[in-house]
Amino acid sequence: MNQRALSRAIRTTFMQLKRNTQKKYTATKLPIHPRDAHFMEQLELNPGMSPQDLALKNDIDKAYITRRVRELEQRGFISRSPNPDDHRRVHLALTEAGAEVMTRGLTLMEESEAMVFAKLTEAELLTLYGLLKKCVCDKN
Repeated sequence: MNQRALSRAIRTTFMQLKRNTQKKYTATKLPIHPRDAHFMEQLELNPGMSPQDLALKNDIDKAYITRRVRELEQRGFISRSPNPDDHRRVHLALTEAGAEVMTRGLTLMEESEAMVFAKLTEAELLTLYGLLKKCVCDKN
């Protein structure tokens, strides 16, 4: 197999996913970015995460996560509470408004993914799922 052709197919697929998702977010005027929905989902799945935990889990700069957390908190989508074991750290949690907007955002992402992968059979989707998990070591 030609590595360049594989690379192009991967880039094209991810770019199409990104475009589809962004169009859906814009059309519905969803007040968050797709990456925020992903971060918020991680908070839902891992209650009590700190901004540092979120940065480590996503291999993203801590300063960037701190800015995103601050903005999401100002908009009422997440809340902070002191860590009882370490007063220098905080726990993050979704608010009701955050859970609602996250669910809407994840639904839009799933619709975008369904459009891109619509031609795949159930067996092919299962294979793709296994390959993607293998590639990222199921980190997220």
